[in-house]
Amino acid sequence: MTSLTASLRLLTSVLAMPLAMGPAWAQQSAPAPALTLELNGAQASEKGCRLTFVVNNTLGADLSKAAFEIALFNEAGVVDRLTVLDFKDLPAGKTKVTRFDLAG
Repeated sequence: MTSLTASLRLLTSVLAMPLAMGPAWAQQSAPAPALTLELNGAQASEKGCRLTFVVNNTLGADLSKAAFEIALFNEAGVVDRLTVLDFKDLPAGKTKVTRFDLAG
């Protein structure tokens, strides 16, 4: 699970960077609209691994559906499988905590 955790942290960092970037002029007047996705925790579960994410929508608009495809790596650092994490709706100005149980 250690390599899975490190891989997911790197992946969520990579996902959050493009979502948080905005036009340069927006940085001068107000914070840029962003959708931040944080891997807040990873622990063993009955199914394999439980991941806890914190998502903050400051885009200024509701998202009726948000889902992200992630790669899960094995101990050798090779992609083991792809899976989709469905966060469902993300209301504007709200923070949402979501848990996912992944097999393996």
